[in-house]
Amino acid sequence: MKKKKGEGKEKHDKCLLCDLIPCVDFYRSTGKFEGGEIFVLEEVIKNRFHVPCETGSLIRSLCKLLIPLTESFSFPLFLQCIRDLKASAFLLLCSHYRSSMQILRPVIENMLAGIYFDTKYVLAKNETEREEIQKGFDEFWDGKYEIPIEEWAELFPSEKRRKRLLDSDFLLTWMVKKDLVQKRSKDWLNKLIGLLNKYLHTYFPLAEVSRPYCPGCPASVKYDAKEYRKCVKLFQDVTTILLEAVYSSVKSYFPQQLDSEEVQEALDIIKGLGEVEKDIKKTIVFSEELKDFISTLPSSMN
Repeated sequence: MKKKKGEGKEKHDKCLLCDLIPCVDFYRSTGKFEGGEIFVLEEVIKNRFHVPCETGSLIRSLCKLLIPLTESFSFPLFLQCIRDLKASAFLLLCSHYRSSMQILRPVIENMLAGIYFDTKYVLAKNETEREEIQKGFDEFWDGKYEIPIEEWAELFPSEKRRKRLLDSDFLLTWMVKKDLVQKRSKDWLNKLIGLLNKYLHTYFPLAEVSRPYCPGCPASVKYDAKEYRKCVKLFQDVTTILLEAVYSSVKSYFPQQLDSEEVQEALDIIKGLGEVEKDIKKTIVFSEELKDFISTLPSSMN
């Protein structure tokens, strides 16, 4: 017999609650704060263990600070970084701690690369140089860009060029020279990247299956306060470096934008984190570097 139109549709209107394939039952509960990703996320927020603004406020601030760079050719790269940061924050709230941290190293490298190309473009002396920089950025998008020999010689005059592709160490060294990043921030971020590398590669001490909180079923996640605090601190550490680099770029090369509504809103969001902590009576700033960065920001011009 031919089925009527729409018949049987009700069998598939709750796929996220699938009782046949537990891997895609995102609402199932298999224990206290354990089960599907959405179930665990909602329980964590409902019980006020953590709040989304611990990461979301930083993403929003960075997004607003990037608005003065909207016309730059690197802007699509910055947008991808914002999307990746949101993915990291979402995975963190869903208790996918290792996966959340794995996203952060490419975010750092791409954001720094975008600032590198845009700064070179602003400092270019003529149209020929600007066209060459645009060409270099296009090559970077295609994975073909190589560090110019003369730039390497400027930064490392006593060394032969030992690497060809852009990486965070070269970019940060270049930014220190351009006063976009402090040397202490460069050294600190290099240490963070070393830690993030361990999340990317095989390193059992940081694998979730090495943790006592890890559920026996790989289709389940479980909230762990200690692991969350460690990862949210690392997220805030990384994002603070990016905020510092973008803010320095705006101050140095787009000073007319400093009193714009977007930049002021970005600064107010960051500085407002302390007030949020008082309102909800919970710690949401776990990074000492973020606290230091907030202390250096000027009062609102509005």
